[in-house]
Amino acid sequence: MQRPLILSDKQHRLNRMASSFPKFASSALGSMLSELAIASAITAVGLCLLSGYALSSDQVLLGDGLYIYEVFYSVFSQLNQTGEIPRWLPYSAFGISADLRHLVLPFLSVPVMEAANLLGSTNTWNTFLVVLAIDLWLTSVGAYLLLRQFASRSVAAVVASALVWTIVIDNNIYFSLYTFITTPFTLLFIVLSVKRENLTYLAIAVVFAGLGAFLPTLYFAPYHALVYSSVTLTLAAIYRPRFSWKLRLDFWIWTAIAVTILVAAGYLAFSSLQNIEFFAPDRDENLRSTLHDYLYYAGTFGMIKSLEPLIGVPLSGPNPLFFLTTIAVVFPLYAMFNGWSRDVVAFLFLFWLTLFFCWGPNTPVATIAYYFPGMSFFRHVGYTFAFPKLFATILTAIGLQKFVDQVSSTADARNLAALHIRPIIKVVTVASLGVGIWYVTVYKRYAPRSYFEPAMGLWLWLLLAASWLGAPMIWLICKRVPARHFLSGIGAVVLIQATIYQVVQTYTVFHVPLGFTKSLLETTPQPFEEARTTDILAQRNGRIYDHIAQIITSYAEVFSFLQIDACFTKRSRTDFSMKGVAELVRRQFGKGKNLNDLEDAYKTSPENAFFPLSGCDVAKLQWVPASDSSAEKLVAGQDWAEDCARSRLCLEDSHGTRLAVPWPEHEPPNRKSLKQQGIRVERFYFDNVRFSLTVDSPGWLLYADAFDPRWSVDIDGKPAENWRANFAYKAVRLGPGEHSVEWHFGRGDVRPVVFKAHQALCLILIVVLVLKSAALSGTAHGARRIPGAGQAA
Repeated sequence: MQRPLILSDKQHRLNRMASSFPKFASSALGSMLSELAIASAITAVGLCLLSGYALSSDQVLLGDGLYIYEVFYSVFSQLNQTGEIPRWLPYSAFGISADLRHLVLPFLSVPVMEAANLLGSTNTWNTFLVVLAIDLWLTSVGAYLLLRQFASRSVAAVVASALVWTIVIDNNIYFSLYTFITTPFTLLFIVLSVKRENLTYLAIAVVFAGLGAFLPTLYFAPYHALVYSSVTLTLAAIYRPRFSWKLRLDFWIWTAIAVTILVAAGYLAFSSLQNIEFFAPDRDENLRSTLHDYLYYAGTFGMIKSLEPLIGVPLSGPNPLFFLTTIAVVFPLYAMFNGWSRDVVAFLFLFWLTLFFCWGPNTPVATIAYYFPGMSFFRHVGYTFAFPKLFATILTAIGLQKFVDQVSSTADARNLAALHIRPIIKVVTVASLGVGIWYVTVYKRYAPRSYFEPAMGLWLWLLLAASWLGAPMIWLICKRVPARHFLSGIGAVVLIQATIYQVVQTYTVFHVPLGFTKSLLETTPQPFEEARTTDILAQRNGRIYDHIAQIITSYAEVFSFLQIDACFTKRSRTDFSMKGVAELVRRQFGKGKNLNDLEDAYKTSPENAFFPLSGCDVAKLQWVPASDSSAEKLVAGQDWAEDCARSRLCLEDSHGTRLAVPWPEHEPPNRKSLKQQGIRVERFYFDNVRFSLTVDSPGWLLYADAFDPRWSVDIDGKPAENWRANFAYKAVRLGPGEHSVEWHFGRGDVRPVVFKAHQALCLILIVVLVLKSAALSGTAHGARRIPGAGQAA
């Protein structure tokens, strides 16, 4: 007879755990998917708001957004033609490394480009919109999951919508949309690390910070590191977590990943600065003179924007970079005046701390920023507003959660909540109305109109009315709408305000009735422009350029996707160039001069040697016959003569050998076309170009594309010396006969391998960490609470 099996208590527990695991796993998976579904729904509504901008042919990006699209266009078109991501942009400040431009592309641009190329898509505009849609989705997920640590699902969804729906059509992608991609995730894991007393989450936060560092945050790395450190120390002081120093394996794994990401991002960032010289435009200096000048220029990004979260009125144009809908004004105040918690104390302190660091040209962040080449605090202050905006959003979630808990409990609690919120509604309404009247009647009438602003008229009144009526609408919902529908009413207010903001932007600020985007829908091979133009208005797209010049600060390279290679542009501005080009400008026009001065220099001295040598209105390739005996070899260490470029061709090879060759006609060559010289373009890609020509005497072939030591040249299939000509451009020595000359950029360099590996790692990490974030947020109710902490989901 078989004896019955007697199980121990431990075995019973193991069996129960085994039987309950499938149910637990199913529940966890469902919770994770529901978290992502809510954030995706926020994205879907944002994309609907974006659709008018995306589908209309009369909309155009403004500011640096157009510049970013130009970089995207150039990279994607070359990828389609060559199968490789280009590293050189010949139509950019006379030719410049694209490695630096890769840093300004929206997040995950390159993996999306590669996927589109693999699928055979050549539509640049739609591919660009796909990238922005992914960025918007990541922003929605990050913001929502961050807010889930402080509020229930429904409250977090409404508040995340208030953030996301006001940035979907920002006029400056560089400073708005993908500012928020990795920042909420970084803050989320800092919060999780402190609240759950787990250092592994802190390592993951560093990973997210590293992922964001490859974006334009490269120049803001000290500021971001300062803010993230301040957040960590503040939360640690508030919650006083007790970390276990017996570190687990997963901590070391994520630490290793963080180090890898930071090292790769640092290498890619600093290696992109090779042979580049930065110079900030002088226009920033005179903006410190008067309050009016400061308010006018900083109205989009600066001090006056700091008033918006306090009054609920968007000032100096509908730029949604900082302002939110009215709930982000009302409910932070409600959180402050109705029972302080540790969360409120922490994030109110962080809000004012980060706002202080953005306030004016003499703040600590300005001092930090000015140490970086090419940085200007005035032009980049808006980027730092991401942090106070996120902290204001967190305070909104805390305050709204308190209010919802009260109005959903008893009738007395609801009446008490209404009594507490009524004075806040009155203050916000009066402040909004007062500042709106001042803005329209006093400031707006006398301030010059910026291209970020709608014209004075019905559109502006609609914008101000939507802001002013926000607080009264919230009060009406509090008094009339049943508690179970309260959040739906608040969500409707958010959607109405966000929609009005976006409609005003789409049909005023962005409206450019030129059919501008029609010519950009399909990628087309970029032709070789024989000469750089000094009169863009005379070109086929001159009318379009003339309008664009009025609404953006003009980079010469912005117009390369219009098939225009500019010598300089109206209101020309370039923040950096190849060192050799900058040196040639100084030698020809004097110290303190740079590419931004070319238009004025051309007006006063169009015969200056710089212009023909740079291919301005003449062929960019010039054949210069010269015998070996005509070249003067300079003694080692001997400086260049004063008449270099003007009277002589000055050459230097990779070994430091210097030659000076007199111009055959005593002035730089200025033939108008390649055909006139018998030069043919056999192939033209950004990283690879090949010309053919037949010459009957020895001489030099000059190419007015910026010199970089990473260029190599082949003559008739054999490696040859690539000479630096006149400090700035490329040249090669040819003997008599028929020749094929081919220049290549960056052969044998390790950087492209690191770049692709970094992009692939970023893509994998984003997928893994988004799923991990959703899973952690889905189990927020089961998280161990720290005594005295504020309300959380």
